[in-house]
Amino acid sequence: DKQAQGKAILDFYREKKINPFAAILPLFIQIPIVIALYYVFYGGGLPVIDSSLLYSFVPIPTPDMHLFGINILAKSLPLALLAGIAQLLQGHFAMPPAPTKSNTPSLGNDLARSMHLQMKYVLPVFMAFVAYAVSGAVALYFITSSLFTIAQEVIVRRSLAKTHQIDSNR
Repeated sequence: DKQAQGKAILDFYREKKINPFAAILPLFIQIPIVIALYYVFYGGGLPVIDSSLLYSFVPIPTPDMHLFGINILAKSLPLALLAGIAQLLQGHFAMPPAPTKSNTPSLGNDLARSMHLQMKYVLPVFMAFVAYAVSGAVALYFITSSLFTIAQEVIVRRSLAKTHQIDSNR
């Protein structure tokens, strides 16, 4: 009974004080950052400097938008590939193992398994494509965000393992 199952899940969330939508808020916070990065670097990064306004002893600044030899203003295949790899690693660390096939086939298990595989393998390809379609700065943001998420997941897992180990020793 789907209705009873849904009610039981909501009761469980209420009892354990879990907000199922808490993970969505960080995604909404990132959207304006990505849009701002895109528009800043889409227009060339820094504004054009009028050299007639500078003092004679001040050299005309020449902006260098290269990071390790990669121009972050333009499309960057290496950064796009790194963004895809970082997203793949993030999916590997953050997602639980895929549901196994059972002897009794069910639509729910097949759908969950299919969704898990798509999120784990198709999303990194999509992220690499998007990272290549926009500037290298946005791809760099995707890489950094994924690496911080991986580090957070590793730290939380170690903390939970230590807590579990302490509780089992008592």
